[in-house]
Amino acid sequence: MIATIYESQYPLEQDAPLGWWGNPIEGWGTSFKRIVARDFQVVGYMNGQLWLRSKTGDSSDSIQINMPLISNRVYEDFYEGMTCTFNGELKYDFAVNRWYIQWSCKDRYRTN
Repeated sequence: MIATIYESQYPLEQDAPLGWWGNPIEGWGTSFKRIVARDFQVVGYMNGQLWLRSKTGDSSDSIQINMPLISNRVYEDFYEGMTCTFNGELKYDFAVNRWYIQWSCKDRYRTN
């Protein structure tokens, strides 16, 4: 099962993507093609979603982003314990008539 995090019906009317709770993201509200989340620490992986540590100061917050093509093994080898910058592209799912963000890892470095 791969879970997809869908945005609201009109995502660019939101202050940020769902689940970001005031965390910094570049390009949101200005461009469908260039959404960037810089230097977020990866803290987990489940059901096709990477979990990132929130930068808001609340340790209970986490951000989920869709990375459905990675496996647990790829997570352990490539993402676990890393701080990454992610590029996002807002896409439309015509099957359910909802928006979502497709993410890719732009760069990463070890933080531990």
